[in-house]
Amino acid sequence: SLDGAMDALSSNKTGTQQRLFSPLHAAPEQIVGGPITVGCDVYALGVLLYELLAGGLPFETNGISASEFERMMLHAAPLAPSHSVRHGQSNDVVDYLRNRGAASFASLRNTLRGDLDNIVLTCLRKSPRERYATVEHLDADIERYLGGYPVHARQGHAWYRFRKFTGRH
Repeated sequence: SLDGAMDALSSNKTGTQQRLFSPLHAAPEQIVGGPITVGCDVYALGVLLYELLAGGLPFETNGISASEFERMMLHAAPLAPSHSVRHGQSNDVVDYLRNRGAASFASLRNTLRGDLDNIVLTCLRKSPRERYATVEHLDADIERYLGGYPVHARQGHAWYRFRKFTGRH
């Protein structure tokens, strides 16, 4: 009835206990039923970026149990994309990187090392407070990378900023 529905809307006792997410793209706080914030979106975007750059997921999940998966998601740090790039991978991002001078997989790893690794790993930090505060901040860092500017995820020193400056000019 309408009265029952209105009572349900005004009561704090109703709600779903179901958590809907893709475990392979879920943030650690989602795995344990924590609050869903923009940090979960940033984490999921980091996983997608990792897949695009490295050709696979940040964590190896084949043959592990649900409890091992949860333990890994909550405590293990992912490898940097530059360390797990897959041989023979082909996609738009890899083509873009190759066009910027990454002719071999070794040079592709070198291209990923540094700014791109740090951007992705910032997205994949365990604590939402340590990730990008908003998707716009992530987008801005990617734009800085593409423009040859220092990225915030890198927190580079003067030498890093100088190299970026000379690379642009």
